[in-house]
Amino acid sequence: MRHSASSSCWPADAEAAGRRRGTAVRWLLDEQLSPRLAGALRALSVPAARLGDDDELAVGADDADVIAHCLRTARVVVSSSSDMVIMCAEEGQRVVWLDPWSREFTRDEQVVTLITHLQEIERLLADGAECVRVLRTRVEALEVEEAARLAGQRLRGLTITAPKKG
Repeated sequence: MRHSASSSCWPADAEAAGRRRGTAVRWLLDEQLSPRLAGALRALSVPAARLGDDDELAVGADDADVIAHCLRTARVVVSSSSDMVIMCAEEGQRVVWLDPWSREFTRDEQVVTLITHLQEIERLLADGAECVRVLRTRVEALEVEEAARLAGQRLRGLTITAPKKG
């Protein structure tokens, strides 16, 4: 079942408030992000849901299915997964990338960081950014090719430091 603007995941007042702020962008947070983040965003009138909140996509949904769903429903993916950022770049899906860079964000840091930078993220999305990269101290719009390149570096860094099998 799809949620309408009047459902609990997409409160009508959140979408109306988003339009008043100049953006009605709906966010879909992937499952590795804090469950509290969607609620915190909704409390600030940002129409946000997390995988598992929407009957159409359960926790554990394949990344390709998440992207296809977001493309169909005009949602922005919010993720800290380098794999997801690369896939979004390949498919032309808008993404807010919570880039952990040298160390993963704790769940509390995820909430504080996104809320701290919320106005700048929304401004960049309203200006048409395809990828908004969120670091601990700054936010920037990236071309999708640059986002994919940086995400690939993160993955290679993980591969290089991973213990060898055998």
